[in-house]
Amino acid sequence: EGGRFVVHGLGPDKYDVTASTSTLGAASQQVVLARGQHVELKIVLTPSSIAGVVVDANGHPVEDASVFARADIPNGYAFEHTDAYGHFDLGGLPPGSYQLTAQRSESRVDSPAVQVTTGNRHVRLVVPDQAAITGRVVLDGKPVAYYGVSINADPGDTYDRPTPVRDPDGRFTQRDV
Repeated sequence: EGGRFVVHGLGPDKYDVTASTSTLGAASQQVVLARGQHVELKIVLTPSSIAGVVVDANGHPVEDASVFARADIPNGYAFEHTDAYGHFDLGGLPPGSYQLTAQRSESRVDSPAVQVTTGNRHVRLVVPDQAAITGRVVLDGKPVAYYGVSINADPGDTYDRPTPVRDPDGRFTQRDV
């Protein structure tokens, strides 16, 4: 009722402490505890949320999209799904600047990142339409019946695991690119 809290049983160490509600947040405070030490903290909560809508390329709301918020501060992350109208509300974040991205529920392709600060309640994230690549693998003019396909936006990334393809005509379709 008075906003007081007590944490018992912590060993000597360094701790990041923060507090939040569904709409308020506080910056993280680092506390170094020595053996047997007691520390009194004052945590000030301020309005600290980010809200908005996820839409497709045509501006239609996207239901059940995953929204990710990341910041380079302790506890600077959040995750939420959109409602039936594409709305999301990331409440109680530590105050600061966040990078937001979104994905459709059946996809692993991120929207373009948007940089926002807490307090912004009108964020618009646009998820890309799902795309596919189809093709055919041939060797000396004849279809290859078994091979692997790997599609990657970064040509320098050689660690992408190929998807095995078995097709007597050498055809493949790679979805969600």
